[in-house]
Amino acid sequence: SVEIVIPGDYENKILLGTSRNNTFDSIVLNLNERIDINFYGVKNWKKEDYEYYWSSSEPSVVWVDNLGRLVPVNPGKAEVFLVLIEKKNKAPRYVVPMEVTVPKK
Repeated sequence: SVEIVIPGDYENKILLGTSRNNTFDSIVLNLNERIDINFYGVKNWKKEDYEYYWSSSEPSVVWVDNLGRLVPVNPGKAEVFLVLIEKKNKAPRYVVPMEVTVPKK
């Protein structure tokens, strides 16, 4: 897995990884590829205290499902976000962006 440190909150680290084991700030994804992003949890949080979802800034470029499966649709750039929500107050606690580039053939 790859650890992402959230700026200003160094005690909590979001544990993410990909099926490629590459660095996690950006990914280049060809049109015929698929990749899964795995969310392992957050250090110092109990898993039952939060829920999460994935979203894409440009679903026409890259589509992401609730399990973190990325599917390229068209060439371009998009940001994929992991949004962690505290169950107590239903407020987003962390939003983790990742840039995805789908190159032309």
